[in-house]
Amino acid sequence: MGIMNSHIYFDAKDSSWRIQSYRDEEKYLVSDRNTIVPLGHQSWANGNPFCTERGNHFPLTLTTCYPGKFSCKDGSCVPIKYVQRYPLTE
Repeated sequence: MGIMNSHIYFDAKDSSWRIQSYRDEEKYLVSDRNTIVPLGHQSWANGNPFCTERGNHFPLTLTTCYPGKFSCKDGSCVPIKYVQRYPLTE
């Protein structure tokens, strides 16, 4: 897929967001949630076998945040200086 080889669009037929390859239309992911815009952390279903078996789900975060901002799970952006950093635990 990649940023120059794919596009994201709303598929009105299925009422879902889709990330689809420009090179091969059989390669796509479908958002598990019906939202106005597909921003934030969401699960995407493999629409066709191009990475693994059909039906597998992938976590993916889409954001409009620019450098110096942190992308929250809901897709909102906050200044990175306000993000609490927790140490890694065992």
